[in-house]
Amino acid sequence: MELARYKVILAYDGSTFSGLQRQAEGRSVQGVVEAALRPLGWQGKSILAAGRTDAGVHASGQVIAFDLAWRDSPGAAEGAQRRPAGQCGSQRSERSPGGFPPALRCKVARL
Repeated sequence: MELARYKVILAYDGSTFSGLQRQAEGRSVQGVVEAALRPLGWQGKSILAAGRTDAGVHASGQVIAFDLAWRDSPGAAEGAQRRPAGQCGSQRSERSPGGFPPALRCKVARL
């Protein structure tokens, strides 16, 4: 199996998160997502994100990407969406062209 780039649109309630980026202490969205990817065989160093949020900030439409050698099926992504890890879940996921850069494709940032 070869690596494919996946784009995922996340939504989360930030009440229990220390922010998007992995933190030395505290629960982060990045930490939760990466922990959910490991059982699928993900061995990356870090997911890619279009932006970041601070502690307590909610998000809808947060774009992330990662590379994974995974034999996916249409039902697999839907299953992941039905079982969000904690209070973070996928709104949509899809294979993307190799090298898809979430930060460079961000169209809207709401403050």
